[in-house]
Amino acid sequence: MATFGPHSDDALAAPFWNAAREDRLVLPYDRASGRCTWYPHAGADIDWREAKGPARLVAWSVVRAPINPDFEPPYAPALVVLDCEPGVRLVTQIVDCDFAELRCDMALELCFRTLEPRTHAPFRAPVFRPAHAR
Repeated sequence: MATFGPHSDDALAAPFWNAAREDRLVLPYDRASGRCTWYPHAGADIDWREAKGPARLVAWSVVRAPINPDFEPPYAPALVVLDCEPGVRLVTQIVDCDFAELRCDMALELCFRTLEPRTHAPFRAPVFRPAHAR
């Protein structure tokens, strides 16, 4: 069975999920180069820094039929790129909108939601919504 978010046994991502519980998005940066190294790898010498600001929608799909038994459709998994880190793409969900209005390069803003998979404990996660959806 797949594991999600903070229920994963991936210790490398623990700072990411710990920050999400506090409604903060943090990314790993290589200490030697200063570059963001998403996804962190074993043995990396990294600092976790807060990432803020807008993002852009790169790709998405609208899930309307139950393909993952842990999540109730409809939902929109997506790839977004943060304006502050244009070389980094995050897997996330798009929320608070009519999915038919999603467009490539759409301006997005960060928000946080408690996701409630059916077979795991709820967890806080960074998600995005269209910049005009408040």
